[in-house]
Amino acid sequence: MSPQAELFLSWYEHGFFPMSRTRLGKVEPVCYNPRGVLPLDEFHHPRRLERWLRSSPFTCTRDRAFDQVIAGCADRSEVWISHEIEDAFKELHRAGHAHSVETWQGDELVGGLYGLALGGTFCGESMFSRASNASKAALVHLAQHLKTCGFRLIDCQSVTSTLAQFGARHVPYATYMEWFRGFRDLSCNWNA
Repeated sequence: MSPQAELFLSWYEHGFFPMSRTRLGKVEPVCYNPRGVLPLDEFHHPRRLERWLRSSPFTCTRDRAFDQVIAGCADRSEVWISHEIEDAFKELHRAGHAHSVETWQGDELVGGLYGLALGGTFCGESMFSRASNASKAALVHLAQHLKTCGFRLIDCQSVTSTLAQFGARHVPYATYMEWFRGFRDLSCNWNA
C-alpha cells in the first residue's frame, strides 16, 4: 500500500480519522471527544422505517460500487473528502480494509455508505442519499451484516439526528478507545 494509505490506517489505530476542508486541501488527523458510537447490540430502527423497508423499492449490495459510493459521499457542498482521501480509501478498499454498502433503485445507485473494518469495529466514514431513505436502508443493511459477521461497534465519529434514531450516542474518547482496543483482536470476516 502507499505511504498515505498506511498513514491513514495508523491514524485509525490511535482513534483519529482523516479530514480535509476542501477537495484539494491538506488532510489532517481529527479526533472527536466525545466520540459518536453505535454499539451493534443497541442498534434499532424506527418501526415506521422498518415497515417502509419491507415494501421498499431498494436493493442493497456490498462492495459492488465502492468507487461510486465514495464519489457520491464527496459530492456535497460541505466537503471533507479530498481527492487524497478518496484515492487512499480506494486503495484501502482494494487491500480489503475499506468497504461499502450500496442502495440501488433498479439499476440506479441512489445511496450508500463506506468505512473501514478494523477487528470488531466498523469505522463509518460517510453516507449519501439521492432518494428518500436510501442512506438509512444502507445503514440498516450494514448493521445486520456486521452483526452476522461478529462486529461489535460502529464508530460514527459524531452523532447526527439520523444516527441517533438508530441508537448512536456520544461516549468519552477514552471509552471509545477502550472499546476499540477490546474489539481489535476479534477476527470478524466482512465476507462471511
